[in-house]
Amino acid sequence: MSLQDVPDLPVTTPSLRFFQDDEKFQSEKPYHFSGPLEAHEESRRTNLVLATRENVPIRDIRECVSRPRLHNHGFQFEHFPSSFMDGLHESNVFKSYIEEVAHFVKNMEKAEAVICYDYRFRKSTSSPGSKVIGAGGSFDSPNEPAWQVHIDLSRDAGPKRLRYQLRKPEHEKYLNEHWRIRIINVWRPLKHVVRDAPLAFCDFTSVDAADLIATDRPSREYVGEVYYVRYNSAQRWYWLSEQTPDELSLFMSYDSDPGENGAALCPHSAFQLQGVQPPVERRESLEVRLIVITSKAAPIATS
Repeated sequence: MSLQDVPDLPVTTPSLRFFQDDEKFQSEKPYHFSGPLEAHEESRRTNLVLATRENVPIRDIRECVSRPRLHNHGFQFEHFPSSFMDGLHESNVFKSYIEEVAHFVKNMEKAEAVICYDYRFRKSTSSPGSKVIGAGGSFDSPNEPAWQVHIDLSRDAGPKRLRYQLRKPEHEKYLNEHWRIRIINVWRPLKHVVRDAPLAFCDFTSVDAADLIATDRPSREYVGEVYYVRYNSAQRWYWLSEQTPDELSLFMSYDSDPGENGAALCPHSAFQLQGVQPPVERRESLEVRLIVITSKAAPIATS
């Protein structure tokens, strides 16, 4: 059964921020600079135009028997309590957490290797849409939630990121036709149930490639490319209500070989939950970004 066929899921209708077409993009490419800028440079951080779309239906997957799957829909949820939630500010504890999550994903996906190349601590401190986030993301300097619908990597940016992150022996072994390489984000709330700035995910089967807008993402260290997303009424959005620190959200950023109908990516965004009465505990979360390497001879994990 597809998610579209599941009847009577509870629906919330918040606003989401999408890419907005503009005449200037006929002659210039969208971009957003990540990282610190001098005050006099801040006005040139981005040329993006974003627009708020009100009343976007987002269905609650909590009680759904037919759960979304990473390979089919681009995202999934897993119950996986961590042994290292306390002390993440300590380097040895944080390292153990990364190893624990990587091992979990390696077993789940029957992978040859799983490599963490990046992470983001986030903490909600301001209102939705107040700013487009930049670099940072450490325990002591967390990012804001990402209030814009986006995908962390474009189709062209995936191979570039792999060449940048993998070491020479890994290049020689894995960057060939024998290996499927994915970049999977693993997100979890910290400390408490999420009622402030939860994440919404768009079912890959409802995404029109024409609505994915390649956007340069330069920084001092690296020039990447991401997708921002144009609104389309055919998009189908989902979330997991009352998500706890024992529950993981996994979502796809890149897949070198998704197969004929496999999910290669997942639009996502934080959103402001309706009907939550103050005071509400601000969302704190941790996201790790994993390179997941699987032999093409191995069966694709679909369950």
